[in-house]
Amino acid sequence: MGRKPFWLTVCEGELEKAERFFKRRIFCEFRIDDTPNTFPKARDFAYTDGDCVYFSPKIRTASLPRIKGLVRHEICHVLFMQEGTAHNETDADDLALIVFGSPIYYDESDIQTVLAGTSPRPEYLPNPFG
Repeated sequence: MGRKPFWLTVCEGELEKAERFFKRRIFCEFRIDDTPNTFPKARDFAYTDGDCVYFSPKIRTASLPRIKGLVRHEICHVLFMQEGTAHNETDADDLALIVFGSPIYYDESDIQTVLAGTSPRPEYLPNPFG
């Protein structure tokens, strides 16, 4: 069996941090979704159904700060969805600040990152949950 991809190692590490924070197991898988047209915009990188976080193949070449920002944001959606809690994109970012101890920023391409950028989430971005 080959080495685990870097992006997946990062995702699993961030999930472990959330599990330590909540002192419980969080059931979540991470997969690449290479279905055509699933990620039509340049800033489209990930989505979740509450059980799995699906990433664009672009995640394979994303920087570490971007991977962390994306997965932290998506893990928080997973947490809300598994609890049956109504939430929006900003709620996911707010929970990420509590769980991971640092804010989610939005870079020059409006993609989540843990490096400096815009915070909170720019209001002009889509908010499918809210």
